[in-house]
Amino acid sequence: MTDPCANQDQIKFWNEKAGREWADLQERMDANLSGAHAAIMAFAAAQDGEHVLDIGCGTGTTSLALADSVGARGTVTGADISRPML
Repeated sequence: MTDPCANQDQIKFWNEKAGREWADLQERMDANLSGAHAAIMAFAAAQDGEHVLDIGCGTGTTSLALADSVGARGTVTGADISRPML
């Protein structure tokens, strides 16, 4: 059985120090994760006109790249629990 407090712990974690620090260091984090980002983009293979939901979008780097892939006829929606990262 899942601990009901586990989600609250994650919400607190990402909305306090961790989320603020990630947002402050976004450029460095993007550079550090560029290899993973490239692999995700290749795997997703978003096409023009598709609609994409990016859950756990963080600061939106992948969401923005996906938006370029789906063009004007598609949509990308990003969702995250971290207000500082959004």
